[in-house]
Amino acid sequence: MVDKNNGNPFAEDSDDDDDDEGKSSKKKKSSKKKASSSSGGSSDEYAGSLRLKEGRNVNNNLYYVDHTKQSNEGNGLVPEKRNELVCHLQKSKAEFDQLNQQLKATTAQAVQLESEPKNEELIVEVSNMEKKLVEMGENITEMKSHAGNEKHVKLVKKEIESKASVWRKRKRMCTEFLSNMEECTDGTISLKKCLKGDGQIDIDSDETALKGAIAFASRKKVKTVKSSGVKSGVQPSADFVGCTLSAQGKPERVFIGAENA
Repeated sequence: MVDKNNGNPFAEDSDDDDDDEGKSSKKKKSSKKKASSSSGGSSDEYAGSLRLKEGRNVNNNLYYVDHTKQSNEGNGLVPEKRNELVCHLQKSKAEFDQLNQQLKATTAQAVQLESEPKNEELIVEVSNMEKKLVEMGENITEMKSHAGNEKHVKLVKKEIESKASVWRKRKRMCTEFLSNMEECTDGTISLKKCLKGDGQIDIDSDETALKGAIAFASRKKVKTVKSSGVKSGVQPSADFVGCTLSAQGKPERVFIGAENA
């Protein structure tokens, strides 16, 4: 008996597949006719890209795509287009970074504007500054008017210092005298009591003079004087009663209420 399959164990039985082969051959012929009619009559550049590799039966047919009809034979973009695409990509990234920088700058400027005062507040502030500017201008004008008195001020200070030196000298002489008397009398004559005016020796000390001036100023009635307007410059104080020497030997003004300090 002759082996129809030529010893191939994977070959299918031709007797069993006679009917299938008849049907498949008819389908193959019809598919070939359809493919030839469609490929011949179509104007699409990709027509015929879908290919068929026939097998022994319908289940063994292999359909595949022929990429050779694509641009660059299916190997992707051509170098020129690929370079152009990369160039556009880099340009887009640069524009994106630039827009991000602009966004950050705009956000920072918006935050700064939000922290600044509003127009209504600025109007009030400008009005106050204008008033202060007018006052400063008036003060400057007044100061310029007193600029010629600089020489007189120096002479007054020099005279005050001269009289203060004489004052210090006399006070030191008086204090030394009372201190010596206190030592000679073994405390019978007190330096502190004499300076206050309560001692055995009656002297016209600074403390006694200030005490009398303060008492007189406290009893004196304050006179109210109507003024036509507010005077500029340094105004005298109604509480001033006299002067005394400080611990450094410099004259100091004394006002009412200093005895309670």
